[in-house]
This record gives sequence, C-alpha cells and structure tokens, in this order.
Amino acid sequence: MGRIKEGFGLDDAYKFYKDKHGPKVDKSTYRKICYEFNKMMVDDVLEGKVVKVPHRLGELWIKKYKIDLDNPPIDLNETKKAGKIVYHLNQHSDGYQCRWSWSKRNNLVTNMIYYSFHATRANSRELAKIMKQPGGHKRYFS
Repeated sequence: MGRIKEGFGLDDAYKFYKDKHGPKVDKSTYRKICYEFNKMMVDDVLEGKVVKVPHRLGELWIKKYKIDLDNPPIDLNETKKAGKIVYHLNQHSDGYQCRWSWSKRNNLVTNMIYYSFHATRANSRELAKIMKQPGGHKRYFS
C-alpha cells in the first residue's frame, strides 16, 4: 500500500470551516486558534498527562521504556570519535527512553490504520531536554 504524498493542512481546514459555517473569523485568527490549542495539548502531554484528542480521535501521551541492555543502541558520533563501539545507556535518565504515543482505540473514524502521528522536531527536542533533567523521566509511565 503506497503512502499518500499530499495531506490536508490548516488552509484546507479553514476552507472547509468557511464553506460550512461562513466567514465568522478570518484566516489569521483561525490559524492562531489552532496553533494555541495544539500548543496547549503539547504542553499537557509534556507534563505527563494523557490527552484525549477531540472528536474521539484517540489519546496522546509519552511512553517510557527501559533500554534493552542485551542490544543497546549504538552512539554513532561517539563511536567515530573513540574508534571503538560506544553505546547509548541513558544513565542520566536511569536507563529509560521516551517516545510520543498515539492510541487509536475507541475512535469514531474508520480506516484509522492509514493515519499516523509524528511529533515535530521541536517537540521531540523538548522531550529530550526534559529527560536530561534529574528525575525528568519520572513524569511519564511505562
């Protein structure tokens, strides 16, 4: 099954909103509302909460898990510098890694298998910054 190259963005959502409800708000205000709402959701997830996505589209949270010490990930940059294999052990976070998770259970949309969630680079970097703080991983659950 191939990937869909083009998706829908805020411009398409605004066009749909305008066609359905009329021009109650202008495009720039609509965009600001969407950005602020998404920012509030991201902030709640980074605090360690499970956030329900509106219209029963699932839940977002950050999932932590222990690194498999039998097969740890290789730190390519440090390996190149040292001339021998160096592993990521994440000792600053007691051996935990975290990633963004989206549960698609109990939703109203059909064919959810074709949808995916990818956190932005800024959100991933913010999560890494939190994980590097002492006890930062304790916000999240396995």
